[in-house]
Amino acid sequence: MRLEGLAALRALADGDTQDARWVQGEPMPNGFRDSLAFRLDQLFEMSMLLPHPEAMVGVTVFADEVAVLGHLGACLQAVLDETDEAEPSEVLGHGVWPDVVKAAGDAVDRLVRNGGFPDEP
Repeated sequence: MRLEGLAALRALADGDTQDARWVQGEPMPNGFRDSLAFRLDQLFEMSMLLPHPEAMVGVTVFADEVAVLGHLGACLQAVLDETDEAEPSEVLGHGVWPDVVKAAGDAVDRLVRNGGFPDEP
């Protein structure tokens, strides 16, 4: 579960490839297709890191990760509340999206520092 969440966080933190993969449909280096919907599913359903990271403390979340994940969740929810059912290009163009990218990067740093998983091959 933590690995799923970390993969999603890394994708959200990688502002350089989001348009190419989520809007233009370019495959990832491994040949697989990526999507914003899949990454959100990883965060909210597969890993359950969001929307309540505090509920996962001791399961997939360390206590000191709750704040950084909570901040990401707040930024992400602000975007999703205004772009419900929108195309990925509209989501990426939202004024708060850069905050989502930064918050996701901060979350990746914290999870990795706490013994997260190394970079994906």
